[in-house]
Amino acid sequence: MKYPFPFNLNAVLPYRQDPNRKKWTSELARFLKAIIFLIITYYILVIVFALMLNRAIMLDTKHIYDDNMEKFYHFFGEPRFSLIALLIAPILEELAFRFGLSFEKQKIILAIPLMLFITCVPEIYMMHFTLVNIIKISLLIVFYLVMRKKTNEAFWFNVKHQFGNLIIYIFILTFAIGHLNHFTPLQVTRAPYYCLFILPLFLFGLGLTFIRLRFGILYSIAAHILWNLIMIFFLIK
Repeated sequence: MKYPFPFNLNAVLPYRQDPNRKKWTSELARFLKAIIFLIITYYILVIVFALMLNRAIMLDTKHIYDDNMEKFYHFFGEPRFSLIALLIAPILEELAFRFGLSFEKQKIILAIPLMLFITCVPEIYMMHFTLVNIIKISLLIVFYLVMRKKTNEAFWFNVKHQFGNLIIYIFILTFAIGHLNHFTPLQVTRAPYYCLFILPLFLFGLGLTFIRLRFGILYSIAAHILWNLIMIFFLIK
């Protein structure tokens, strides 16, 4: 059976390097099938979760998310919120979670610290430059400089071939988990409900990762911006 998305994402060839590539219309049709596949998968899992979980707690968890997004929206106001959601966040997140997945040295050593930066300092969009955050940023800069000096292309080539697929899925999962800050304060007892809400983000990350590996980082940034535009339309409406 040929799945819409290959489970071994590490084996995805860039479109221009693929000797067996088809016309872009065929690629688009395949990608749309993949999107439908992800949507169907998501709703099947939502139904399963809904049958297993407490509906009242599930709705309360959603209200926490909605309240946090409302606070975020009102903190910045519509123009700045839209700027962050439509440009700053998509570009930063794509550079952090997908830019380095080609495992080229200059890209991966930038992506890893940036991923840790977004994950460890999620309130940075609120411009909270506390002492703790400054220390975190300083450590990430040191981490970047160490990787730049101590690693080479051969090292990352070996990493890609030995652990590439695992690392790609770790990046996708981290992208999804990183959005849990929208549910603060977190409660351990609500872990299954958090899984339900970050599930679409994992599937979304899977789709963006495929776009990045197949077509390039600019395409995944564009897809991310388009998705956020749709989400903002419904939020503001």
